[in-house]
Amino acid sequence: MVDVVKMERARGPKLNVKRRLREIWGVLELTKYLEILKGYILSQQTRLLVGLVVLLGGLFVLARGYFSTRPVHGAEVLTAEVSETVQSALDPTNFTVVPTTDLMPDIIEQIKASVIEQCKEKHSIAQLGPTGIGDLGEAFAERLRFLTIPNLDRDFQASSSRGDPLDREQWFDRYRVYEQSIQDQKTIPAMNPAGVQVSVLSLAQGDIDSEKANRLGQGFGVTLGTRGDRLPVPEDPIQEGLVVVEVVLPMMRLDMITRKMATAILGYRFAWNSRMQKWIPYQSVIYKNPNSAFSPPLL
Repeated sequence: MVDVVKMERARGPKLNVKRRLREIWGVLELTKYLEILKGYILSQQTRLLVGLVVLLGGLFVLARGYFSTRPVHGAEVLTAEVSETVQSALDPTNFTVVPTTDLMPDIIEQIKASVIEQCKEKHSIAQLGPTGIGDLGEAFAERLRFLTIPNLDRDFQASSSRGDPLDREQWFDRYRVYEQSIQDQKTIPAMNPAGVQVSVLSLAQGDIDSEKANRLGQGFGVTLGTRGDRLPVPEDPIQEGLVVVEVVLPMMRLDMITRKMATAILGYRFAWNSRMQKWIPYQSVIYKNPNSAFSPPLL
């Protein structure tokens, strides 16, 4: 009969060795898991640090954007160079007429007459005959009335006659707040009616006014305004070969940087619609000191 006690005693050391090996292996596995856990914790910390850096960077960008767009005060001065041509054209001493709402209609009529006289000297416009000449004067006068002494009934009729796609209700919804805001201002910005200028922008008959039209090359800043509605002119009437003109008037406007009134040259661009026999205002424009910022006139 096998001596069980002796056998167990003989196997005892082997069992102890195996048990010890299992314990060592368990410690190694635990160490491995701890290392993995440590790496995970470190990776989470890294992510937190990266997230914090990104957050701080975003706050820095927002702060810089805020301070770069706030009004300039005190010794803060924009440093863009201003050409002598721009300084001369925007000299505040030229903006001497400060109209009242009662006088503005007469001033607009004077400006209209000047536009018509200049049109007679532009072959591209004069070839359109009395209709083309007279209608440009009236088209610019309509924009000035809308800009300075708006009246929704009158202005809707004028705009509709030039192909504005908005119906009466849409027009009033769009411009009611604008009309009220202009009326609340009580005053009309100073201007220089004698400085109104008509320039031919399209090379219809070779008389393009390149010197006047190239104000960007003279150092002016330029801001353009358009409408998203479908007007009865091509998207780019100059490229399509239409007769295109620009009529501008020196007039003060609110500088969006300083929040003060500043001198500028503002106006509109018109394309000739031969079917309607009318000038269509399709773009507004402001020529300005390059250190200023203005919203363009509404169309």
